Amino acid sequence: MRRFGLLLFVAALIPLATTANAWAQGGTMQVSDQTVTPGQTINVTASTFSNDSVRASPAQLRLDRRTAPSLANATVAGDGTIDTDVTIPANTTPGWHLLIATQTWQGGNQRSFGPARVRLLVSAPVAGSATPGGSPGSGPIVPLALGLGLMLLLAGAVLAARRHHRLPARRHQRLPRPLGS
Repeated sequence: MRRFGLLLFVAALIPLATTANAWAQGGTMQVSDQTVTPGQTINVTASTFSNDSVRASPAQLRLDRRTAPSLANATVAGDGTIDTDVTIPANTTPGWHLLIATQTWQGGNQRSFGPARVRLLVSAPVAGSATPGGSPGSGPIVPLALGLGLMLLLAGAVLAARRHHRLPARRHQRLPRPLGS
């Protein structure tokens, strides 16, 4: 019984270990419109940036990667927030993209815990010309479902093995004699 409990505990940890951790997400970011078209300008607000103008750079907004070209530089307010407008590049492909705000220190290193991010759905400029791929919530669902499925499969295998182990072997049992013989 202890083994089963241990296996169930380990199997329960698998989905938790494979899903995104909210603590590792950095700052918060909001956009005025989450569904955009290439060339559209949106308002972006974000928090948890350093307002140390001597050692920290303005917050840089990028699309999809921290190393992508900067779309805009935002001055950080005294409370560590930014509020700026960003134009989505005209050559952005339709589909889901990640808008990232980063900040660098005086040596050029990116600030720890500084990036803020939000997903954007870029639609085709002409209605019906392309279908965006993916969905905003599909990221952590897949590992969670796989972990849950693995946990159920493992629990079923353990229960089947326990039941098989408890059943007596039929070939060694004596069958009762019929009445009257």
